[in-house]
Amino acid sequence: MKLSSRLQCIANLVEKCETVADIGTDHAYLPIYLIKNSTSQKVIASDLRNGPAQKAQKNIKKSGLEDAIEVRVGDGLEVIEPMEAQTIIIAGMGETLITKILKNGQNIAKACQTLILQPMTHHFELRAWLKNNNYSIINEDLCEEEGRIHLVLKVNCEVKNQDSMNTYFGTILFEKKHPLLADYIHKHIKEYEDVRNELSRVNSSKAPQKLKEFEERMELFHKFLNQI
Repeated sequence: MKLSSRLQCIANLVEKCETVADIGTDHAYLPIYLIKNSTSQKVIASDLRNGPAQKAQKNIKKSGLEDAIEVRVGDGLEVIEPMEAQTIIIAGMGETLITKILKNGQNIAKACQTLILQPMTHHFELRAWLKNNNYSIINEDLCEEEGRIHLVLKVNCEVKNQDSMNTYFGTILFEKKHPLLADYIHKHIKEYEDVRNELSRVNSSKAPQKLKEFEERMELFHKFLNQI
């Protein structure tokens, strides 16, 4: 089975284990791949709604993997018990939803060995939240799909390496000399430039301070580029 670039990037960070939970599985392509490639012996594929869960079940049956992949319907991590899965995948969602799922299922999230998180938005905010809630980023990767660069984080709450992690881009991608890192930083510089241009047209007492903050961040991001 051939995965999309984004799903393959996620799968590459999953270590071999007995059970993986894929939260928000959609079509169950990732669980099917993990079983077929012997990454996991069992996968719990969950979704909030019955519609996607039924699609997942259909694909699982078509692949002949009903004994290895169990579909569950429910909200976030409530579908699994503590330590039932060694790896939990939460992918294809915004930062707000990911952090909500982790907050609401904190006892389950912190009992597993590894979290694989793939935020669609607000990457910086997710990094900050993880740091403030005693999670450690132990590996990460970037991939490009349909002109968009996706970030995938491998996280746990045992390894304490936060002191070396910068708030915006971490250190791991720099250590890897990741081929997409420069483009990834440029993307965020462009986003900040757009916001700065909007702020420059706003007549507000808070605008000058906000402009200064964005200018400082852009200057910092350009320094990061020079490190590559």
